[in-house]
Amino acid sequence: MLAKRARPLAAAPAERVLGRERVQRRREIAQRKRAKARLAAQASAERQRARDAVATEEAAARAKVRDAAKQARHDDVHAAPRGLGSGAAEARRGAEVADAMPDDASRKACLRAALAELTRPLIQRGARMARCTA
Repeated sequence: MLAKRARPLAAAPAERVLGRERVQRRREIAQRKRAKARLAAQASAERQRARDAVATEEAAARAKVRDAAKQARHDDVHAAPRGLGSGAAEARRGAEVADAMPDDASRKACLRAALAELTRPLIQRGARMARCTA
């Protein structure tokens, strides 16, 4: 039997049509773009980590300022919206409303005020929807 000779690999269709140099140049450009995008994503992630670290430090500083009773009330009011499915930012906003209330306010009143603050946009959106669909 005769052994088959290996055929040389044919050039890719793009190289045949457009030319080897042009295709190689486009590949190098694409590679540089990917590297640039990768560096931008890394820088963005580093900036986000720095912002998160600052936010954590600020939260710790705010927590130190509160006394024990206010901190317990803050934790309860912050945990309630989280338990209902709200995001951390919304729960923090509700807790800030509760923190602004007088010291002698009950936890129930603080929670009610926080939830009212969080549902206000929903109530307004519902009224707007009702006007638009009527």
